[in-house]
Amino acid sequence: MTDKPEFIELPETPDPDSNRAVLAEMLAQTRLYRTSQEYLDLLAFVARLGHFSPFNALLLRIQKPGLVWAASAYHWATRFERRVKRDARPLLILWPFAPVALVYDLVDTEGLELPAAVKDIFRATGHVTEARRRPAGTGAPPSSCLGCWL
Repeated sequence: MTDKPEFIELPETPDPDSNRAVLAEMLAQTRLYRTSQEYLDLLAFVARLGHFSPFNALLLRIQKPGLVWAASAYHWATRFERRVKRDARPLLILWPFAPVALVYDLVDTEGLELPAAVKDIFRATGHVTEARRRPAGTGAPPSSCLGCWL
């Protein structure tokens, strides 16, 4: 006797409360993110892989939790001058107009070192002047606003 997978029934009409319930149920069924820290780690992972959709980043995290950086064999070769190792295990993501695409982790490639900008995509460099810290369109100092963006 085989175990059949459990499916979640979706309502016919969209309802925000039922959608939240479905998402909560899906997260509960995964049993992967039980603490706030585990969830924050997931969000940091998704942010680090900003070149993938959040859903594909989640797929990659499930397939290979320690993933460093992922790209297709083509992108490894053309953008980063790296090649996929012979025994590398591909990871699956969903791809528009095709069922899936294969990508590979950095540790499954060899070649040139990745640029620092790729490893830390949110790193800010340069000098922030007083004028840049002011809210756009105002001459007000930063301390006069509740939430200022740099």
